[in-house]
Amino acid sequence: MSEEHRKKYWPERPRKRKLYPFYTVKDGDDCLKKSLTLAGYGGVAGTLIAGMTGKLASEPGTGTLVTNIIMRLPKYALSMAGAGALFATGICIASKVRGGTNDPLNHFVGGLAAGSSFGVAAKSQKFGWGMGFALAFAAAVWKMGKLDGWANPVYDIRREKAFFDYNRSFCPGSSRPDPEGVESEVVQKCH
Repeated sequence: MSEEHRKKYWPERPRKRKLYPFYTVKDGDDCLKKSLTLAGYGGVAGTLIAGMTGKLASEPGTGTLVTNIIMRLPKYALSMAGAGALFATGICIASKVRGGTNDPLNHFVGGLAAGSSFGVAAKSQKFGWGMGFALAFAAAVWKMGKLDGWANPVYDIRREKAFFDYNRSFCPGSSRPDPEGVESEVVQKCH
């Protein structure tokens, strides 16, 4: 399949909804939108975790699945949403206090704030400090990687050729040319 054929029948389409560009926006800018966005992402993640733990805790045939999920929603969804909001708010406050800097220390402070929310949810100060330092370290390292350019994931992972672009047999018919543009030895033997 030629490149023109692929572009004609399978054109590149922009995504309708894009994720919020959290790391491209400077730390002290757009604080409310960052906080609400990360709270939403955390709430979705917490809802998924509540669904999985509710499914694991319910016995088949008893009809307690929905009840178990509803009981776990406040514990997981609200704490994850709060952690996301506290992370973004901690970053914004640290950046504003430090004079608008855009560096990993802001993300360290945000990670400490997010970890404290997990400690409150677990009712354990040790767990809160542990989660705070773990999240703070991970967020600071990720921000360093974003600033230095080594933590940029590739979002365009589209293959150069689709699977069906390759010949399907060792002896293709004359209507289907070799996709490499060069006749291979196997194709020459089949003719």
